[in-house]
Amino acid sequence: MSGSDVGDLHLAQAQVLRRIEEGCSTEELVAALRSVFARSAQLSDRERFLAELDATTRPLVDPPELMQTTARLLAEHLHVDRCAYANVEDEAVFDITGDYARGVPSIVGRWDVAAFGPSCVADMLANRAYVVDDTDADPRIPPELLVAYRATTIRAVICVPLHKQGRFTAAMAVHQTQPRRWTPDEIELVTIVVGRCWEALERAGVERRLDENRARLEYAVQLSGIGFWYCDLPFAELIWDARTKQHFFLPIDARVTLELFYERIHPEDREATREAVDSSIVNHTSYDVIYRTVHPETGEEKYVRALGGTAYAADGTPLRFDGVTVDVTAQKRAEAQLRDQDRRKDEFLATLAHELRNPLAPIRTGLELIQMSEDAAVVRRAHQMMERQVVHLVRMVDDLLDISRVTLGKVRLVEDHVDLHQVFISAVETVRPLLQANGVDLVLDVPAGALVVHGDPTRLAQVVSNLLSNAAKYTPRGGRVTVSAARRGDQAEIAVSDTGIGIPTDKLPVVFEMFTQLGQSIDRASGGLGIGLTLARRLVELHGGTLEAHSDGAGRGATFLIRLPLLPHVHVLPSAVEPTPRGAQLRILVVDDNVDAAEALAVLLEIEGHDVRLAYTGPDALVVAAEQRPDLILLDIGLPGLDGYEVARRIRADASTPRPHLVALTGWGAAEDRRKARDAGFDAHFVKPVEHAQLAALIASVGGPIHDTSAG
Repeated sequence: MSGSDVGDLHLAQAQVLRRIEEGCSTEELVAALRSVFARSAQLSDRERFLAELDATTRPLVDPPELMQTTARLLAEHLHVDRCAYANVEDEAVFDITGDYARGVPSIVGRWDVAAFGPSCVADMLANRAYVVDDTDADPRIPPELLVAYRATTIRAVICVPLHKQGRFTAAMAVHQTQPRRWTPDEIELVTIVVGRCWEALERAGVERRLDENRARLEYAVQLSGIGFWYCDLPFAELIWDARTKQHFFLPIDARVTLELFYERIHPEDREATREAVDSSIVNHTSYDVIYRTVHPETGEEKYVRALGGTAYAADGTPLRFDGVTVDVTAQKRAEAQLRDQDRRKDEFLATLAHELRNPLAPIRTGLELIQMSEDAAVVRRAHQMMERQVVHLVRMVDDLLDISRVTLGKVRLVEDHVDLHQVFISAVETVRPLLQANGVDLVLDVPAGALVVHGDPTRLAQVVSNLLSNAAKYTPRGGRVTVSAARRGDQAEIAVSDTGIGIPTDKLPVVFEMFTQLGQSIDRASGGLGIGLTLARRLVELHGGTLEAHSDGAGRGATFLIRLPLLPHVHVLPSAVEPTPRGAQLRILVVDDNVDAAEALAVLLEIEGHDVRLAYTGPDALVVAAEQRPDLILLDIGLPGLDGYEVARRIRADASTPRPHLVALTGWGAAEDRRKARDAGFDAHFVKPVEHAQLAALIASVGGPIHDTSAG
């Protein structure tokens, strides 16, 4: 009950007492008492209505539902035909968003405030209730303004505005289709309801926003994996949410105690965690610790980071110890992987330096032997030794280039129907010298013509020779390497097994990772860069196959298993190898800015009877080519002055020069480099260093088409 209501009631009571004192008649006293009782009943009825309105609307958080409920209750209480509510745009337009109508049409829509007359506008802007008992008789509404009232079937109205921050923003009105004399109590009630309604709307809006923010926070917490924990001090029961219990491998209904908390922490981390808790409480510091939690049955571990702090009373007494937990297992594993990768990278660089120095030493010794000795046998042995070391260097550099190309997805397979027997023959011929030198026996069990796949024979032979090389290096003298192949359904299964040092169980999961070295001792006797198995697996995967490693442990040998999809019922005839004919004497121009490389190649070609000229820059190459008119030009790409591409283009553009065979001889061997060479007019593209057999075949082919035989 409002203060004015109480005042009115007290005034009526005072008037009754005064009449009694004045000696009024019984009839007058009864009339006065009836007036007091009626007023009291009216006020009680209003209070009951407002209490019902509050009780009904308080749980509501949906604005349309709240407004509709308020309109219904007010219309029913006042027995009016309609109760409407509107937002107001620019203090000039009623945007009626809903109404409660009893036997009359809804007027939801947009209506200009001015259409209801200047008095309506004035009262709305002045934040006063606009009250009309009869639109047809009200002098404030001339006949020409009755259009809006007729359109809305309004004959009597109470419209109460709502102002926010000094602006007319909303309104609520009750309508009657017949004239009605509105009482001051009814006008006051509508005004009270409007105020309470908009307060309820604001409260609902705040609650809705709180709910939305709470939902967002809960969703964010769920995504973040954060758990919450609360502890009253001294520690009795610990209150943990489901996520924190999950971090400790606990069921959601588990009762958590301080003893259980420490019990689930790894023994090695337990004391440090206990000290961190005590220090935070005693020293008023933040609590930030990482520990491992352990599943009591499976032994599974998680890394958990806990952050929190202590709340204190005014006198410094610790009251609560609360905080959060975060599962940082993935982060810790990633850090461990990064450390392992850094370690393996450092080992790789050290190994690379070692592997590069190893062949250089005998090459240098061989050169000194050739200079010092005139004994043909000594020179021949020096040549053989140097050739072996150069082959080793070339293979190592090729592996480095290949792993880079495979990683970048730049390897192109030259695919055909491939008999795996021929692949094995090729691979064995490559590795046989190493097997013989190490005293390792080889057993080959591969049926000819029975296993045919679709693939690149060179790359498949590279995979097998890689596995054979590993087996030869890690098998002691007198051991055995076995290569077998068989059909398993629609797949070929190839096994390369050895009786060597084996693979430790803990190394099997990482054996194919880059830079992994197995069983590497300080003398690095077995050599290798730790990239061969990585390259082999990726090449097999390019063929749609798989490569797995198996071993029963250290000292028990190893088996590498390749599976490749077979072609059905295809037989490949072994290719006949034609002897390379010796070419006729040619005019050859060698162009390379590496003087030693150019002169060494020139000497080799001159020994075979060719007329060889040299140039070390792009411009010099054009001059010598014009003078010599060569049959064949071996042209480096990275030249000073003009690069090899531009030299080739100019030679091709010179109509006065006979068309020579142009061969790019370069260290750049990617697919893009080959495309550039073709576009510049080269007939072929070879990657340094070129083997003598390749060079002989190249020279023999001059006079016919030159075939690019380098690996790509």
